[in-house]
Amino acid sequence: MIVGAGIIGIELALEMHTRLAAHGGSAAAQKARIILVERDAVLGLEIGDNPRPMIEKALTEAGVEILLGSEVTEAHPDHLILSNGARIDTATIIVTSKMEASPLGATIGVELDEQGRLPVDEMLRAEGEAEIFAAGDVARAYVDDTNLAVMSCQHAGTMGKYAGHNAARDLMGMSLRPYRQPDYVTCMDLGAYGAIFTTGWDRVVQASGPEVNARKRMINEQLIYPPEATSREEIFAARRIDENGR
Repeated sequence: MIVGAGIIGIELALEMHTRLAAHGGSAAAQKARIILVERDAVLGLEIGDNPRPMIEKALTEAGVEILLGSEVTEAHPDHLILSNGARIDTATIIVTSKMEASPLGATIGVELDEQGRLPVDEMLRAEGEAEIFAAGDVARAYVDDTNLAVMSCQHAGTMGKYAGHNAARDLMGMSLRPYRQPDYVTCMDLGAYGAIFTTGWDRVVQASGPEVNARKRMINEQLIYPPEATSREEIFAARRIDENGR
């Protein structure tokens, strides 16, 4: 049972049979019942309409059961109770329904947003605490004039560059650089179906299928990890903001 049909919940549901087969054998994987529970009336509400048909097709082909408009009211070691009164027996329950920032932000003494993030200005300084810079999941930062950064490696890496750059320059009394990251993409793993790559905040699908998996693996295995360089110069070069603000 997977609770929450956002990106993480969907990716987990589509990988589950593969992982069960790898660790418990194909017979156990085929026998397993994978159920995805979502309280919203539509699948992946925040993902948007454009990629949804492909996601629904992938889940159907993978044999994942989808329960929309259902909320968990009770969780027990061997079963769940849903808001409609239904009981579902479970062997494992995975909850992916909420993202929260590190509790470190609560120690700053400013009002946090609903996800526990620190509000920051365009220089990534915590509002009300100008000597503190925040980045990544802990920062509520605008990437452009209307959109907030999401809690993902895509924004955290670049935001970290800006925060470090500005913190160092602030110590030296130098001018700071406003954080901006207007380009937005999504690369979502769909298990055996492949993957989808979208651009923009309305997530227009640019590519899909098994060939996109290579891009997803590159992101997971290379981009989100620190550089493997051993010299100081190479490490700083990998984390420096370039002329395009990256």
